[in-house]
Amino acid sequence: MKPSAKSRLRRWLVIGVFLLVALPGGYVVARHYALPAYKDWREARLARMARQFMAAGDYDNALLTARQVLRKNQRNLEHWRLAAAAAKGKGTSEVIYYQKNVAQLDHSLASQMELIRVALQFSDYRDAIDAIEWINPEAKGNPEFHALAAKT
Repeated sequence: MKPSAKSRLRRWLVIGVFLLVALPGGYVVARHYALPAYKDWREARLARMARQFMAAGDYDNALLTARQVLRKNQRNLEHWRLAAAAAKGKGTSEVIYYQKNVAQLDHSLASQMELIRVALQFSDYRDAIDAIEWINPEAKGNPEFHALAAKT
């Protein structure tokens, strides 16, 4: 039994309406739910990999992975700390860049003092002086701060 032209038209109209609703709905779900969930998962996976490389003592791969994490999210303090620890373990002067970002995001005296220490360790006096100039006011009474400032 051959379907009539009216039932075929009705079937195509139902399919068309379904597609008009499903395609934009699928786009909204993918754009607002699936994509952010995937990005969060990837960021967490890269950070976990960097920590595993750090634990294994593979500082080169830890730093590369930390850079990939920072490419995804530069506002996460833990990712900057991970990159700074990897660069410090590797023994490269890049640690100054990473520690500077830690100090800018953290605003704690300890991170700012660590920036001065690292800058002095690698003889980067310009960054050490910059850190001394914008350090927390509570550091002015800290004897360790004055000892580090005297070394610049």
